[in-house]
Amino acid sequence: MGVRRAALPLARESDAIKAIGTLSAFGGLSLTDTEVLQISDAANAPLFLRLYVAEGREIGTIARLQADPAIAFAEPNWIAHAAVMNGDEMPTPVLPNDPLFRTNQWAMQRIGASRAWAISQGSAIRVAVVDSGIDLNHPEFAGRLLAGKNYVTPGATPQDDSGHGTHVSGIIGAALNNGEGVAGLAPHVLIDPRKVLNSLNSGTVANIAQAIRDAADGGAKIINLSLTTDQPSSVLESAVNYALGKGILLVGAVGNSAPNPVWWPAAYPGVLAVAATDRSDQRTYYSHTGAVDLAAPGGLSSQLIHSTWPTGINCPTVGPNYCTAVGTSMSAAFVSGTAALVWGTRPDLSLVQIKNILLETARKTGAPSTDVGAGRLDVQAAVRQALLSDVRTSRAQISGLVVVGAPAYTETLTLDNPSGDPIFWQASVTDGNDWLAVQNASGGTRYGEPTQLPLRLSPTLLPIGDYAGALRITGTRTNNSQVILTIPVDLHVRSALHTVYLSQIGRTTTPLEWQTPDANGKQSMQMTDNSSAGLPLPFTFYLESQTVTTIRLYSDGFMTFPASESVAALPVACTPDATAAQQAIYGWWTDLNPSLGGSVSTFTSLSGAYVAEFLDVSLSAATTAADRVSFQIALFSNGRVKLNYADLPGTAGDVVVGMEMNEGLLSSRIACRKGKTALGLLPLAGQTIVIETNDLR
Repeated sequence: MGVRRAALPLARESDAIKAIGTLSAFGGLSLTDTEVLQISDAANAPLFLRLYVAEGREIGTIARLQADPAIAFAEPNWIAHAAVMNGDEMPTPVLPNDPLFRTNQWAMQRIGASRAWAISQGSAIRVAVVDSGIDLNHPEFAGRLLAGKNYVTPGATPQDDSGHGTHVSGIIGAALNNGEGVAGLAPHVLIDPRKVLNSLNSGTVANIAQAIRDAADGGAKIINLSLTTDQPSSVLESAVNYALGKGILLVGAVGNSAPNPVWWPAAYPGVLAVAATDRSDQRTYYSHTGAVDLAAPGGLSSQLIHSTWPTGINCPTVGPNYCTAVGTSMSAAFVSGTAALVWGTRPDLSLVQIKNILLETARKTGAPSTDVGAGRLDVQAAVRQALLSDVRTSRAQISGLVVVGAPAYTETLTLDNPSGDPIFWQASVTDGNDWLAVQNASGGTRYGEPTQLPLRLSPTLLPIGDYAGALRITGTRTNNSQVILTIPVDLHVRSALHTVYLSQIGRTTTPLEWQTPDANGKQSMQMTDNSSAGLPLPFTFYLESQTVTTIRLYSDGFMTFPASESVAALPVACTPDATAAQQAIYGWWTDLNPSLGGSVSTFTSLSGAYVAEFLDVSLSAATTAADRVSFQIALFSNGRVKLNYADLPGTAGDVVVGMEMNEGLLSSRIACRKGKTALGLLPLAGQTIVIETNDLR
């Protein structure tokens, strides 16, 4: 509210609260907690106040105050809403406390397990592991082992005496965040161990076939077959078809003696045939080719797969309870674990739907389908695709405050979907048709691809008053089920307004920590369009066990490390999966051109940081003077990175902010805008983003 200064009996503003208490308009009102707001320095401006009244008495008190000539205006303290999606932040990846995860489980990192667990950790899906059994007393499976069966030694328990079955089972379902060893993909699965392989990892086709039938009858949803035979078998094929007929997913390893074709049981139609890839998503030398459906990490002798191991069986590479292995057996286990995580997230899905999700979300590697099938397994994308699609709105309601006779104006509602499965929406006005209209009545959205719904509010002919409208949004999923939202739209028309706009942001920010050069000053970089330069660091930059002494700085707003890590600067790609760089810090990665104006320099700051500064650098496609960016990438020797933003362009375009390291296995994704893709929240001018080593996950 505002009080006319001429009506105040005291001149000193410090006595304002005492002064307004003498006005008749405030008789009977408590002035406790009343605040004087420093809104305007204009001499003719009223005294702005925030007055607290009892809940439910707001409108009556406003009407009473408005009737007094001493009051310039009185209005509610309207609620503002940040113009961002509620879920626009990408979920924080789960960093397990299992000690081998960060240092050794590169395969989990490559397929996006941490990001998948941030979405879902599944449920108690039953997975049968037809293999050499399992360590029945292993702590990673406590409380989640079913009785299973031993087909090698009838009547005995399915205790693993080779290690293979336990290793495979750990990839599928070792406990998550139990502070021990490794993490499994689907930490809530129930494991049904079917021992068909002996201590030398060999077994008969008849036993394998019987185990498949028994597991199917026992309620398994997934049967993992990390075993192969080089000859087809009618008995085995019959068992496979029996399980498939019951809607069970069978996952098979293609074999480890390339250049042979896919071996059985993976070669049977309906079995998901899984090949092996390395850290760079290339087919491993041993992985069979041909009728491959999908690929997943299998490792090499220099890229071992860590997992669980039976107590009492020697492991020369790790130690008790854990060991390493290599092969398409591990690849099949990654697919089975992902399927269990997906199915545990959406138990209503069918076998066909599960298989389609795994294949449709696989990441393309550029390798031929005979090597990797549909591509390399992407567990994060698969789980995201499995989520039930929905319509989320940037605001739960829309409120407008205008002066009488105001012209028509537009409010924009952003619609998003947490699922990778699209949803198609239609919007209509159900109340307030005389002043409210939708401009785009239909559209579609999926995760990372929000759409805009403009609303036209036309208050010009409305008399003073309060108007209630409503918007109906109907979303139709691909399974034809629907979700219906009602968005209230309120319009308040007043005779006069004294409006103050307060900016809001969508996340907690750190105040700008702009770095200042030390006595040595700045070293200017004469950069042109699409240029880069290798530079030495004045200190060793420590990233966990890795030491960095050189970087390569790019005119397009990012750096790679070490300096020998040279990549094409463009086009922009969302980190880390689609980028050519394996280790990089993206301050404001977009098409910049220092030749069009601004400066790029490096220096050591007063706080000891090594800083790459882009000051007033122009966008290559700049159309206005505002299309410039000023930011810093500051490296601290302890591995901390600070991204400081003083000024950002008026037009964002395609841009990426974040960091990745260790061949892209670990990353911090801040934001990506590319085409229709919009992930995360872009930084704001006047903000510093701090990236700690543990933020890379």
